[in-house]
Amino acid sequence: TTSLRLTSIDLAPSFTGIGQKTAPLGLFGFTVEAMQGETAAEGYRLGSTGRYVHDAAYVRRELQQAGFDILRFDDTPGREEMGKPVPCYLVLAQRR
Repeated sequence: TTSLRLTSIDLAPSFTGIGQKTAPLGLFGFTVEAMQGETAAEGYRLGSTGRYVHDAAYVRRELQQAGFDILRFDDTPGREEMGKPVPCYLVLAQRR
């Protein structure tokens, strides 16, 4: 089991690197802050909390391009910011 914190805006390089280090059928689970409202062309943007938010379609696409099948992709409150839940995606993917 490995734990890491992704700080990249663009998730593609991180997903590719993780995919290269993950054995076939290995699992990769993470949360990412969900983009609400208008989607950015890149699939991510700086959110109102000062953290980057990501579009669901972008996250799915980049995972699949990195060699992962998505097992779960759930909307969930990831944490609280100023007493309010922050929408996130809880993702579980498996290496092909």
